[in-house]
Amino acid sequence: MKLGWYRILLILMLFASSCAFGCASSTPQPTAKWKEATVKCAATGEEIGEKDALKSEYKGQIYYFCCESCKVAFDKDPERFIKR
Repeated sequence: MKLGWYRILLILMLFASSCAFGCASSTPQPTAKWKEATVKCAATGEEIGEKDALKSEYKGQIYYFCCESCKVAFDKDPERFIKR
């Protein structure tokens, strides 16, 4: 009777280990976390997330801003900020 019990246990252990190795190799695992793209505010130089940044286009170039007041100041006199 003990021999049958060990055989069942051995079969279950082999099945579990083969499933673990098989499943792990077929499922890609992320190796690094994705970071959000960042840009610098044209007025302050502060790094901000690109998707949250305000934008203005000037002479075919896109400039990013951390807040409305920076964007308004840039829009009034862009050359002042570009010279920096």
